[in-house]
This record gives sequence, C-alpha cells and structure tokens, in this order.
Amino acid sequence: MAILTYPQVLDEIEKSGPRTDTNLLVGNGFSRAFADAIFDYRSLYQKAREKGLTREAIAVFEKLGETNFERVLKAYDECLWIAENYNQKLDETIPADRDAIRKILVGVISENHPENQDFMDDATTKNAHAFMEGFTNLFTTNYDLILYWLIMSGDEKWDDGFRRVEGDLCFTGFQGPSRIYFLHGALHIVRQGKSLIKLSWNGKKGKLKQLIKASIEKGQYPIFVAEGDSSKKKYQIDSNRYLRKCLQALQNTEGVLVIFGLSLDPAFDKHIIDAIHAAKGLTRIYFGVYGDDHEMNNAEFLKYARSIGLFPKLTFFQSKSVTL
Repeated sequence: MAILTYPQVLDEIEKSGPRTDTNLLVGNGFSRAFADAIFDYRSLYQKAREKGLTREAIAVFEKLGETNFERVLKAYDECLWIAENYNQKLDETIPADRDAIRKILVGVISENHPENQDFMDDATTKNAHAFMEGFTNLFTTNYDLILYWLIMSGDEKWDDGFRRVEGDLCFTGFQGPSRIYFLHGALHIVRQGKSLIKLSWNGKKGKLKQLIKASIEKGQYPIFVAEGDSSKKKYQIDSNRYLRKCLQALQNTEGVLVIFGLSLDPAFDKHIIDAIHAAKGLTRIYFGVYGDDHEMNNAEFLKYARSIGLFPKLTFFQSKSVTL
C-alpha cells in the first residue's frame, strides 16, 4: 500500500478541484511537535505523582506499565464493570481514585502548560500557520492552548462559536466561514453557572494561564473529556451542548479530511471514527501515520475502518513529512 508524503497529499487535493471543503483533524501529535517534553504522557504522569496520586493509583500505573491516562482510566472502568457484573461491592477508594485521576489530569495539564507562546519560535509558528492555511474547518481533540495561540496570532479568522455577551465570551453558536472545534473541550473553555465561557487574555484580568488557574481554584473546571473509554467520552459529549455541536460538525463534513497526530484507536476514539464514517459527504480521508509499519502501528483502527466500510476512502501519508 502506497504511503504519500504530505506535499503529495496537497497536490492530490489541489488536483481534485477548488479547496472549498477541506477539513483538518489534529490530535496530541500536533502539540508534541511543538513541545514533546511538555505534552508527552510520561511527563504528565510524573507531574501527577507529585500532585498527589494515591499509592494504590501509582501501583496501577506501574502494574499496567502505562503512563497513558486513557488506558489506565479504561482499566479502572473495566474493573468496576466486572465487579458490578458479579454483584460484588468494591472498596469506595477505587471509584474515588478513578475520579481523582481525572481531576488531577486536568490540573497537571494546566500547571504543566507554558505560560505563553514564547516557546514557539517564529519558524515553528510560521510553519503551523502554513499547515493550517486553506482548511475550511479545524477539529482537535487537544485540550492545550497551542491552537488558541496560533489562531490569535494568524491572519485568518477562525470562528470558535463564542461571542461577547455582557462582558463575557459566551458560546452562542458557530457562524463564520472558517471554524475551529475543540471536540474534547479545552483548558480555556469553562462552565460558569448555566453559561459556557471562553477565557481570553485581557490586559486587565491577566494572562490566560493565570485565568485558567484562578477558575480551577474557584471550582470552575474546564470542559474536559477525560475518560478511558470511547462510550463514556460519547456520553459526556452528548451531555454538553458545545461538545455535541462540535461532534455534529464533524459528522457533517464534506470534501476532504486530513488527520494528523491522532491514532484513532477505537477503544478510545470510536466516537470520532463513527462521526467521520457518518460524514457521507467526505470523498477522501488522508490519515497521517508514523514509522514504516503503519499496518502494525494502526492495526486496531484499520481493522475497525475495514469493518464499517471506511477503508476505501482512506489514503495514508507520512506524518513526519509535515513541516512543523
């Protein structure tokens, strides 16, 4: 099976006609291209230990040989399901630890995050803008602020659905021609009472990271889909108007979809794959892969893609050929 380079992907898209319906979906690999040491799971795990993971929770991470929070949370969910299936009552510390891991993860990502975009040099920022250029819609499963900073510093106006209402940036719906969707929430999107608010840098109120920290300290946590199972992620998405609108937008995409920095393992991302499959207007899906043996590295995704009939739309490209 031929694997293209990203320039070849762009050539194919250009030859297929005007780029009026082009969509980009990025995952953690996009953020790690900017700051691997910050957004790598191993770094987050070490910070989580320092933040107060219980001795038992640490033992679970080590027994599983994992620093991937999604996989560990999935193990907790499976443990609880097995106990329920056998009508066994578990110690309350097990669900408590699971919930604590989710909350600690939010705090760690926030605290571990750079204060501002100064860590992104001019060349990297320029390359990122070039990478994003020409896409109609931008989807991401990332929680961090990198895309926020990029769209704020670029020339293209991306509509995130938030409008100023009585001093606050409230979610009112997507309207602009170029739109950005945070499929799993983001650090700067928080719930305040019945409203969904976007925190934004303000010279009077302080830097964005400071605003996020202050919001968390007040118990106003970011909208953040941190679950170990795709079905639980889907449930959380369906329970939130903003997240639901984002996933629906992915289901309604047309034309071309480019996927970069996202493995799409159905155990964790089945809801994303199903949304892509539901987008009947998509004619071609370009999926970025790492390494030489992409069949092995993406075995579960490919197996599921074949089972639902998505495979014929797929074309693969080497993620390392993207200049960031």
